[in-house]
Amino acid sequence: MLARGAETAGHSEDASLVTQLAPSSEALVDEIRVDPTPTVYKCVGKGGAVSFQSFPCAADESTRAAYDAQPDTQRDIEIAQAKRDVAVRRAKVMSRIAGTDRPTYTVASSSNFDADRARCEAAKAHREDTLRRVGLRRTYDLLQRLDEMVREACKGQ
Repeated sequence: MLARGAETAGHSEDASLVTQLAPSSEALVDEIRVDPTPTVYKCVGKGGAVSFQSFPCAADESTRAAYDAQPDTQRDIEIAQAKRDVAVRRAKVMSRIAGTDRPTYTVASSSNFDADRARCEAAKAHREDTLRRVGLRRTYDLLQRLDEMVREACKGQ
C-alpha cells in the first residue's frame, strides 16, 4: 500500500479536478447522446421508386413520411413468438377436427407431373418448416434463398 507524503497529506487536488471536469464532461455526453428512437424516412425518387432509410431523403427525392422506429426488445420478440405458437397449436387442433391433418394420397401415374408437384410441395414444406424454426430471427438473405429454392422446384407448374 502506498503512503502519502507530508506535502500531500490531507489535500486532495483530485476532488477539485473532478469538480472542474464535471460540467464539461456532462456537456460532452449531451453532445454525443444518441436518440433512442431512430427515425425512418419514406422517400420517393424519380420514377416513383420508394425507399425506407434511416437518414433524411436526398435533395432530388421527396419525403412522404417520417416514422419513429421503436426497435423490438427481446421481450417483444418472445411475446410475438408465443402468440404465433398458440396460433399454430390452435390451427393444428382445427385441422384435426376438420380431418385435414392427415396427408392425402393419390394414385400414382406414369407422368412426370406428379413427381414435379411432389418436388414443389416438398420445397414449400421445407421453406415453411425452416421459417417456423427460425421464427423472427429470419434474415432477408434466408428468405431469398428459400424462395429461390421453391421457385426452382416449382418451375413449370
